[in-house]
Amino acid sequence: MRLQLTACAACALALAGSARAEGLRLTQDTLLYSDSDSVMVASPQLALHHELDEGGGEVGARVVVDMVSAASVDVVSHASKRFTEVRQEIDLDVSKAFGRHLPSLGYRYSRENDYWSHGVTLGWRETLSPDTTVQASYGLTLDQVARAGDSRDNTHALRTHNT
Repeated sequence: MRLQLTACAACALALAGSARAEGLRLTQDTLLYSDSDSVMVASPQLALHHELDEGGGEVGARVVVDMVSAASVDVVSHASKRFTEVRQEIDLDVSKAFGRHLPSLGYRYSRENDYWSHGVTLGWRETLSPDTTVQASYGLTLDQVARAGDSRDNTHALRTHNT
């Protein structure tokens, strides 16, 4: 797994960057993490945004894949095998300017073998002057968490609100 993460990281770094066409922006980057407990995480992500108007309106999509390879303290202390997990996420968002107002809507779906999550965000921004902006947002996340190896029928639901 370490070789796979290293190869993935090298490819992602080689491809890192962004491309821009008229009103279109494609970006790719990779987040890498490791620590002294033998935890390694690689998170390549790809995003595509299309400008709808000059007031900040756009439509966009982003895809992320977290690849985790670890030996936690519990795993090490019990001489268990290392574990690996993959989390996949997709984000969709849209905003459209109406004069000084910029309402927005976003959706996020994330999953791994024992976790499923849906999130929705509503936002609003108003430009009062060239250097003054007022902004507010509300988000709702609905998660389902299971024990690793359990069926999806045996989950615990979590609901999170944020502003």
